[in-house]
Amino acid sequence: WEEFVLKEIRVWKKFHLYWLNQDIPLLLIRYEDLIRRPDRVMERVIQFVLEIQRMGSFFGERIDRCIREQEEIERLGSYKPRSGGIGKAFSKYSAEILKELQDLEFIMLMERLGYGSLMRTPWEKWAEMSPLKDHGIEYLPSTSAPEGGNIVVLNKGELARGPKEQTNWRKIKVELGIVENKCSCERCKSMSKR
Repeated sequence: WEEFVLKEIRVWKKFHLYWLNQDIPLLLIRYEDLIRRPDRVMERVIQFVLEIQRMGSFFGERIDRCIREQEEIERLGSYKPRSGGIGKAFSKYSAEILKELQDLEFIMLMERLGYGSLMRTPWEKWAEMSPLKDHGIEYLPSTSAPEGGNIVVLNKGELARGPKEQTNWRKIKVELGIVENKCSCERCKSMSKR
């Protein structure tokens, strides 16, 4: 069992280092935040995926419904989440496994993933950790590129289209009120007042 856990720690570390070193936008969310505030974390995920700054009621209502439905399923007893908890598995780890978790590369990775203070806190107190600011850490290509490197940022800022050449998806986002509309025509002004 111990060999398996050590191998999985190394695989986990390589996986995360691989993705953090890619020159693409990433959103990191933490399991602990998802367990405690699924509504806030899912809002953050939707904002990132759809590239919107604020949530309209369209998505908020759906997130709330999904959470309520999940709570109902759990009340019925048909699904029982594991009974562990945040950090409780550490009591079962051997000295060799705990030593692997103190490796400098591992600690530096945990810092990048928003767990820096956690690595200096006894695992018994992990359940008290604060959520990530805005319930996620966004990694953009510009933050991972070397100084002076060439960076291409997609879907950020203004589109390379005129105001009358919007994509269908942008029109839908404007209609739902989840993206700021900078068009000054009467139709767009009336839609943004909704």
